[in-house]
Amino acid sequence: MSDADCSEDGDAGEGGGAGREAIPDGADGRMGRSRGFHVMQDLKLFSGNANVALARAVAAYLDIDVGRAIAERLGVEIEFVTPGWDIITAGNWAGQWDISVGSMTVTTARQQVLDFASPPYYYTPAQFAAADNSGIETLEDINGKPVCVGVSTTYETWLNGAAADLGLPAESFYADPPADITIVPLPTDAECPQSIQAGREDFQVFLTSNTVVQAAIDGGVPIHRVGSPVFSEDLAAAFDKSSELDVTTAVQRVGEIIQEMHDDGTLRELSLKWFDSDLSASPTQ
Repeated sequence: MSDADCSEDGDAGEGGGAGREAIPDGADGRMGRSRGFHVMQDLKLFSGNANVALARAVAAYLDIDVGRAIAERLGVEIEFVTPGWDIITAGNWAGQWDISVGSMTVTTARQQVLDFASPPYYYTPAQFAAADNSGIETLEDINGKPVCVGVSTTYETWLNGAAADLGLPAESFYADPPADITIVPLPTDAECPQSIQAGREDFQVFLTSNTVVQAAIDGGVPIHRVGSPVFSEDLAAAFDKSSELDVTTAVQRVGEIIQEMHDDGTLRELSLKWFDSDLSASPTQ
């Protein structure tokens, strides 16, 4: 990450690094060294069942719009690249992209390798959903069951009983993880409802964001919500701590831009555009 760079994150992809536009010296006096603005976004989410792909695609389009708005306010050109989600969260990006704006949750583990702009730009509740006719109707019904989840996600961390590693405030947790479950990890959590729709039977319940659940339901996947949300996440723009360029001013400036977008209603407007609900309001306020 650089003083003046950014790159966006979604769920998967591969990094790219050509054709960077230099940031004009006058774009922002606080932006030290000049460099390009790269954003990454998940493209593989468009594969597979179209109805399930919509669950991640909508979130991806929202992140793309947020990334574009940040770039515009920085006065830089944007380029989208597609590294893998586990590669993004691991840090050490080797300068292949500059900022992740891909609905990444701030966690204490990720804070060891990434710097996050403050405040978050969106907040999402974590929601269980189960196959219709599965007999799973309450959170208690999940005890002892196989549970599908996206690998290396905050949902997997929470299910493993490592809520403290998420670095979320205590008031963001609304329930304890179910007991005696078997975790069934898939490359992305959007593949959980896709697998249920395809007839897979080794699990009947999964955990993901409420927006993914709603998009899957709207797309005709035969599932229903189970109980209320179990915790909520703070989604923020991320920068690589190991960048060769100092990211301090970039983190600060992007944080200021995100606050401006909260204040002027831009983030609320974009959320309503894609989800018909306001994800920009903090659940703790």
